[in-house]
Amino acid sequence: RQPLTEEDIRKVIHNARKKSNTIKGKRNLAILVLLFTTGLRGIEVERANIEDIDVVGDGYVLYIQGKGRDDKDNFVKLTADVYQIIFSYLETRETNLDDKYNPLFTTFLRSGKEIRMKTAVIRRMVKDSFRAIGLDSRAFSAHSTRHSFATLSLIQGASILEVKESLRHSSITSTQIYSHLVEQMKSDTNELVSNAILKNKKGDKHEK
Repeated sequence: RQPLTEEDIRKVIHNARKKSNTIKGKRNLAILVLLFTTGLRGIEVERANIEDIDVVGDGYVLYIQGKGRDDKDNFVKLTADVYQIIFSYLETRETNLDDKYNPLFTTFLRSGKEIRMKTAVIRRMVKDSFRAIGLDSRAFSAHSTRHSFATLSLIQGASILEVKESLRHSSITSTQIYSHLVEQMKSDTNELVSNAILKNKKGDKHEK
C-alpha cells in the first residue's frame, strides 16, 4: 500500500472537516486525524475505549492493544489538536462518557442500535475519504494512513528509531522499509537519466 503525500493528507482532512457538522462527520474526522497522526492499525482503533484516553505528564495518550497483544500495555501520544477533535466528537454522543469499556468509536445498525465500530467499517470509511479527493486506486487503503505517518515522520526529521518505537515494530528491519522509500522518493536519478537521453544538448544534431 502506498503512503499519501502531505498535500493529499491535507485534502482528506480538509474534506472531512467540511462534513463535520454531524455526529458521523465528527466521528470520521476524529478517526482520520487519529490514524494519520499516530500510525494506528484499524484493529487498534476498533479496540479503543473512551477510558483508554488518559493524561501522562503534560499531554494526552491513548492506551492501545497492539498486534498480537492481550493487554493494552502500550500507548500513542495525542496532540492537543487531535484530543480536541476526538473530544468534540465524544461531546455529541449520548452515551455517558464515564462508562467503563465504552467504545471510543461507534456506529449505528439499521435498527438504531449503537455498537462498536468494526475494522471493516473503519477501512471502508477511510477508503471513501480517499475516493472523495480522487485517490481511487488499489494502491491506497486504510493501511496507507500508517505508511503515511511513517514516511512523513521521516521526512519531517524523525529518526528511524523514533519511527520504530512509534509504529511499535519488533524489528528495525520493518521500519527500514519506510526509510528506503523516503530515500527513493528523494532520489533524482530517474530525472538525471531522462534528461540525459531525452533532452537535446547544445550542439547536438539529430538526423531526420
